[in-house]
Amino acid sequence: MEDAVNRALETRGFINDFKNVSLDEKAYKDGHKYASILIDSDKECVLNLVEGRREDSVKALFFELNEQAHQPQIEVVNIDMWKPYMNVMRELSPYALQVHDKFHLVKKLSEAIDKTRKSELKEHPILVKQKYTVLKNEENRTEEQQRNFENISKANLETSRVWVIRENFKSVFKLNHWMDKLSIYKNWLNDASSKNLKYVNKVLETFERHHQGIVNAIITGTTSGKHENLNGRIQAVLAKARGFLNFDRFKINVMFYFGKLEFYH
Repeated sequence: MEDAVNRALETRGFINDFKNVSLDEKAYKDGHKYASILIDSDKECVLNLVEGRREDSVKALFFELNEQAHQPQIEVVNIDMWKPYMNVMRELSPYALQVHDKFHLVKKLSEAIDKTRKSELKEHPILVKQKYTVLKNEENRTEEQQRNFENISKANLETSRVWVIRENFKSVFKLNHWMDKLSIYKNWLNDASSKNLKYVNKVLETFERHHQGIVNAIITGTTSGKHENLNGRIQAVLAKARGFLNFDRFKINVMFYFGKLEFYH
């Protein structure tokens, strides 16, 4: 596999025809061992990945592709709110549109749900072992989870209120026109802020700091759906291998299965 990947990468050579990309992180081993992964959103393939998620790591990620200090060809980058990623993209591709799409934003709100649940556990045993009950979408719950969630809702706990806020946020993206989306998003911000929920407030502060990236996502309709689909398939490889002892083995597997490289016998 290693020989095949190395030969295919050598054959591929330098590339700079990627215009719409997604940049995200992926834990490949327990203990916060992360890789930065660059995906071509048009071709739905992994272009490259490097160990780490610092600014120098991200610069290396791009430099390995074409040995260019700047990437002016990039038009849109779907990006997490990780500051080093944003800094590097502003340096390498200052005219690229940075977007924070629905997936990353909903993820922040899901984290707020779980943090709220943990903060209420001691006083409300009904929340014990209900992490996935309150994190799941309604249609994905089991019958037992649905009964448990209804009991949590009846108790009017903050956890269930944060869940409603997350679901209301999702409704923003169900509208067709970007102007309608922006209007409903503004209303959602006001409503969520009025609830004065600790962990929701922290998310709102994050959203405020990244306002332009969120607006860009709403206006362009950019999503990381393809990226997350690919991420799920990468996760399946990780699960099968039970993690990788080192980054090199992880990279070889990812590029072999998801790099859309041309292999020759």
